[in-house]
Formats: sequence, C-alpha cells, structure tokens
Amino acid sequence: MNTFVDKIFPYLFSEEPPLQRFAFQALNETFLLHPHATLRIIEESEGRTSSIIGFLGEVAVDEAVLLELLKKVETTSGEAQQPYAALMKYASTSLLVNYQDNVRPYFTEEGFAHIIDLAKEKDTEKILQRIADNYERLEDPDIPFEESFDYGKRLIVSLIERGDYSTEQIQQAVSEVLASGEALDYPEVFYAYAAGVVRDEQMIPQLVGILSRQGEELAQQEAMHALIKIGSDEVVDAVAPLVLEEGDFSVEVLTKIKTKRSRDVLYEKFIACEDPTLKTILADSLCQQLAVEGIDDIILFMEEGYDTGMLLLEESVYGCCVVCEVEHEKMSDWKVTIESTSM
Repeated sequence: MNTFVDKIFPYLFSEEPPLQRFAFQALNETFLLHPHATLRIIEESEGRTSSIIGFLGEVAVDEAVLLELLKKVETTSGEAQQPYAALMKYASTSLLVNYQDNVRPYFTEEGFAHIIDLAKEKDTEKILQRIADNYERLEDPDIPFEESFDYGKRLIVSLIERGDYSTEQIQQAVSEVLASGEALDYPEVFYAYAAGVVRDEQMIPQLVGILSRQGEELAQQEAMHALIKIGSDEVVDAVAPLVLEEGDFSVEVLTKIKTKRSRDVLYEKFIACEDPTLKTILADSLCQQLAVEGIDDIILFMEEGYDTGMLLLEESVYGCCVVCEVEHEKMSDWKVTIESTSM
C-alpha cells in the first residue's frame, strides 16, 4: 500500500461511524487497494466494515479474496449474501473457471455460460464479434444491463491479455467521434475502459474529451475511472481546466488521484471558486486528499456559510484532522454537529 493508503486504511475499521465513513469515501474508487487490503475488509465485514461492504466499487479480487467471498456467501443467506456475491465479478475469467463449481450459483446461468465460453475461445476475430454482439445485448431490455456491461468489460480484458490492444486505432476512433459531435456509443465507453485497464497515457486527451461531454454519463464515468487509474500529473493538468467549468466528473478525478499535484490543483480551484456549491465539493475533496494545509481556508469558508444541502463539511474536516493527527480547537464543536446531525 502507498503512504496515503497506509495512513487512512486503519480508519475503515474505526468504531466511530463518521471516521469510518470518511475513510471509505476517501479510499473508494481510488483503485489503490491491493488484494490483501480488500481481503481484510471482507474478513472484518461482519463487524465494523459491515456498513460499507455493499458499497465497494471495483476492487482487486485474487484467489485469496475469492475464497473469502465464497466463505462469506456459504455462511450467510438471503440479502446478506448479495454484497459478497456481487464482488465475485471482479475476479479474472481464469480464476472463476478454476472455481466454477463454487461460484456458478452466484451468476445467472447465461452470464456464467458466457464466462466459460470466453475462457475456451482462442480466436481473436470471434472475440471481436462477441464484443459487437454484446452491444446489441446491452440494448435488450430482457437481459440485465449490468450483466451485459460486465461481460463487455471481460471481453475487453481478454483482448488486452492477448496483446490485441492498439492505442493508435482506439485514439483515432474516439477522436473521430469527438470531432464529429455525434453522441458517444458503447464502443467509446469500452475504449475508455480499456485505456484504464492498461493505464494508457497516450489516451489522456481522448479521455478528457469524453469527460467534457455533458449528458454522456456512462462514457464519462468510464473515462473518469480510466483517468484515475492512470493517475499521473499529466492527467491532473489535463483535467484541471474543466473543474470550474464542468465540475462533477473532473473534480472526482482530482479527488481520487492522491498526489501532491492533484492536491495543489484542488486547492487552487477551491481558492478561485465563487460558486458556493462547487466550493463546498472542492473543500470536501481537499479533506479527502488529507490536505491539512488547506484546513484554515476551509474553516473560514464554513464560517462564512457553505452549501449544507450538499454534504456535512464538519465531518470531512474532522476526519481529515483525526487521520492527520492535527489538533484543532474546533474539533469538539465539529463532533457535536456531526452527532446532532446523525441523530
């Protein structure tokens, strides 16, 4: 684990719900947690992490994690099984095939049949045809969208593992659609996903182009995740101009990339921002970055009046100070506010 994760990870197991929530928000969808960290979260899920296990996004699932997930589903029933079963989809195709007798009950019959068939497929052209066919499945109201979407991602990973990822072809395809002004479709969504899987820095301009397309939420989300996974200063600098104009996805990218450059840009945008709602979000983002250097400015903003309809900044600042071992005279006041709001 990196320094940021080392510092905040223990608070996922805090007995103080506000600290646990803060740690979860700061870590979730950063793609920084290694399998052994995921394993510990799942192992402890019957205790202090039970409230967050169902909200984990994409996580690393190796053999040890999969075995723990199987252990959990075998010792629970009904709705309690669902959070654990849902995480199995992040295991590799080969791993799921190795444990097919155990994991099959937690997938749909058709969905798991696709996984088995994909593991056997050796022909790249046939995989490309499956990808094209899956675009139609995504439009079929009788097939669960998430199942088809996950299958599409698995197909992309299969191509990448075969060495059939071409930066030049994908760049050209996405650039042409962006230049035309046409709506982004499923190919662009999965191109963005692929760029994140391989951490393709050459795709940063195209990913930022997707990110800036308003109303294309599925593609924007995949581009956002890809940019977070790449996580370089080049990403930060490319996304920075969007923050005060676009907000939302661009702020999330900077929030989840835990680097000094990202913290610096968030702080610059926070100081420059005049919109109270966006400024509130940026203040929370700085706290999630553990940017203690910005706390005094955030507190001043809170005193002047922030957008309380968006979030509770007292919880964010309190969490940041506790994790960073910063003693502030207002901490007891923040805690009272947090507790009164939670009642």
